[in-house]
Amino acid sequence: MTGLTWNRIKHDVKVDKMNEQHKVLFNILDALYKAMENKDDRNALVKIINDLITYSKQHLTTEEALLEKYYYPELAEQKEQHKLFIAKIEELPINNQIKADEVMVIGPNGEKMGIKKLSDALTLAGYAGLDLVLMNQGNGVAVTKIMDYNKFRYEKQKKLKDAQKKQRETSKEIKEYRLSVTIDVGDFETRRRNAENYLKKGHKIKAFIRFKGRQMAHTELGKEVLDRFAEKASEYAEVAEQAKLDGRNMTMMLVPKKDK
Repeated sequence: MTGLTWNRIKHDVKVDKMNEQHKVLFNILDALYKAMENKDDRNALVKIINDLITYSKQHLTTEEALLEKYYYPELAEQKEQHKLFIAKIEELPINNQIKADEVMVIGPNGEKMGIKKLSDALTLAGYAGLDLVLMNQGNGVAVTKIMDYNKFRYEKQKKLKDAQKKQRETSKEIKEYRLSVTIDVGDFETRRRNAENYLKKGHKIKAFIRFKGRQMAHTELGKEVLDRFAEKASEYAEVAEQAKLDGRNMTMMLVPKKDK
């Protein structure tokens, strides 16, 4: 069986930092692949799986930061997919998926039932009409719990979806775009297009300029930039708050047009 190898032709995403992290992920997956092929012991597999989960979270956090930096219009949706992915790889082994000779058993009501042979623990779960679920994959004796795993997973997914819904509602409050009195046409248009994408989805937009040094003597130039931003986005936006100066910052608030 062949291993898993990062290939520049197939996997290059044209971002060096992402490529390097993808290579690490490929290496971890390759190690897991080979460990399973060689039938390595449980502790070795657990370590690799934990490494995969930890590094995946780190990688996705880095990716989200880059997407946010460059105003990726589908960032919220991407974050939701990342959360679903992490939830998937963190799913717990159950019943015959558990690889151990002996396990610590916790009963359906949280009572400790002691260390038992895996076969005996599976029998106890079967008598109760429930599942034996691996809760702790650390070193030493595996900790399991007798429960209705479908119900447990449903409740876990429901909590995740509720949290995502709350995040979506919160994230719709304000999206911020920083402009400047010297912004070039390309950057201005990129921010305008991304702002329009968010306006279409119901987000509010906070456009602002922070004046530097002598720019404070010509704040009218900043107002011109903000007014132009609002005008360019006027197909999808209404001005909720006109540009106003507060210290070195000038801010304008845009909201989605009600008829859009």
